[in-house]
Amino acid sequence: MKARMATLTLCSSLAAFAIVAPARVGGQLDQNQASTQSTAGQRADMTQMMAAMRANDQKLDDLVKRMNTAQGSAKVDAMAEILTTLVQDRHMMHESMSGMSMMMNMMGGMHGGTGTVNPQK
Repeated sequence: MKARMATLTLCSSLAAFAIVAPARVGGQLDQNQASTQSTAGQRADMTQMMAAMRANDQKLDDLVKRMNTAQGSAKVDAMAEILTTLVQDRHMMHESMSGMSMMMNMMGGMHGGTGTVNPQK
């Protein structure tokens, strides 16, 4: 009788596991697929951001060369253009970093975290 009860318990446990396990694995696959797509999107965003930074650096290099060869009021105008470009770059950097911070917060929430980034001390 005890052996029959143990066999029944084992069979029902295996049946329950067979029903629940694929649902868990399927959920994990969907989450992993979403994570992979998110990672690919992040790589594309990072590549685009790096290309923009290189283009901005080249623009600044060209402006500095122009400033160095300029004389009189043309030199002052070139300096003003450099300063304006630097301020614009800084604003774009802050916007980009703000977007990355929001994305990191959202991803922390998706993966069971609190959704907040710990500030560095």
